[in-house]
Amino acid sequence: MKRQILYTVLANLLFIYPAMTQTNYNPVEKYRILTLEPGHFHAALVMKESNPQIDTTCYLYAPDNAATQQYLDFIKNFNTRKQNPTSWNTVWYKVKDYLEQIWNQPKGSILVLAGNNRTKTAWISEAVNRGYAVLADKPMAIDPEGFAKLELAITTAKNKGQLVYDIMTERYEILNILQRLLMQQKDLFGELEKGSPDNPSIVKESLHHYYKLVAGVPLKRTEWQYDPKQAGSGLVDVTTHLVDQVQWTCFPEQVLNYNSDVQPIRARLWPTAISLPQYSASTGAARFPDFLDTYRKGDSILIPSNGEMVYALKGVHVRIKVEWNYESTIGAGDTHYSLIRGTGCELVIRQAPTDRFGASLYVEPVKGKTLNEEKLIAAIKEIQRVYPDIRFKKDGNGWKILVPDHYRAGHEAHFVKVTEQFLRYLKAGRMPDWEWSFLLSKYFITTQSLVIAKP
Repeated sequence: MKRQILYTVLANLLFIYPAMTQTNYNPVEKYRILTLEPGHFHAALVMKESNPQIDTTCYLYAPDNAATQQYLDFIKNFNTRKQNPTSWNTVWYKVKDYLEQIWNQPKGSILVLAGNNRTKTAWISEAVNRGYAVLADKPMAIDPEGFAKLELAITTAKNKGQLVYDIMTERYEILNILQRLLMQQKDLFGELEKGSPDNPSIVKESLHHYYKLVAGVPLKRTEWQYDPKQAGSGLVDVTTHLVDQVQWTCFPEQVLNYNSDVQPIRARLWPTAISLPQYSASTGAARFPDFLDTYRKGDSILIPSNGEMVYALKGVHVRIKVEWNYESTIGAGDTHYSLIRGTGCELVIRQAPTDRFGASLYVEPVKGKTLNEEKLIAAIKEIQRVYPDIRFKKDGNGWKILVPDHYRAGHEAHFVKVTEQFLRYLKAGRMPDWEWSFLLSKYFITTQSLVIAKP
């Protein structure tokens, strides 16, 4: 058992994956970054650190607007910071025909997409047809029609040997990694419970905020980010991360078939009220745009940004819930909750005021049972082979996993890890079949949940 677990841990770190699908991306001297209409700050975060495989001259195709300027400001801050500055040289195409110019680039071009989700799926398809690699922010599809287009693009990409990859940063959060590794310790965790629609064995919840600081400065959101027709509703946006976490944590490296492995059960949407002063502080706009008239009620807009879905994956019942507030209480920020129930114990990530609003991972006994501490000691020893400073302490009826700060890289650093993994796939000229299946399964789940939620 120990040898098996250690191999799994090392495989996670070294990215040794079986069943790889060949791509046409043999290594080139330098990859070229192309960024198209960066309407979201995530477009800049994938370039927070330099990489020797990427040309320092990067290419921006975008109109001259506030979102583009925010992207350029991020790049400038990366270049001028005191510690480990980057050296990006941005060539900006802002003429009217930039959408025509971007599709005529040389081999080794990487298209980065993090903007308006209404056009994203079409641009992914165009990039695949042009032979580019695609690194795209979530979501890649925001409705069933978009999913159908994405499925065709992914099928084409696999057949042509192109690479399409979305930015799943939560795979690099240390608590998520530890929860995944503890699940694989069968003497401790046992088997994953199946649960039921009303008592799912996997629960993931997150709380987010429209107004917050990013890289130390207030985030200015583009106006389309408040429009479900352009950004996506509460069932198809941030939920993508949580659906991916279920697959990545509970069914690691398993090829999924959404037609046979996924069973949508129920879903719902509800609104967040945003006043005009709040909207103005978030976007810089003096009034609500006409495209939000559908959501206006008095002096506020009611955006269906909150969503909850219940579904079964390979017979295991899952509940996912995402909520949006305008602004967090001081010091709190975004929050995350994750419960995975096994026959031997429950693994819970939660945030509490006693943790100064920081998340912690807990190992707790199954209701009505006791947990053998010796099994936890053995499990932690295995994990310490890779993360030697991990410890635990008694906490109520269970144990709290103690994670030193040097393992907590922070959300923005996770984008660098995603970029590095993407480049590994490019250099290897291949991508695992399970990655392709994860793409299709998660966007099928989110878009079908939207169908169920609509009256």
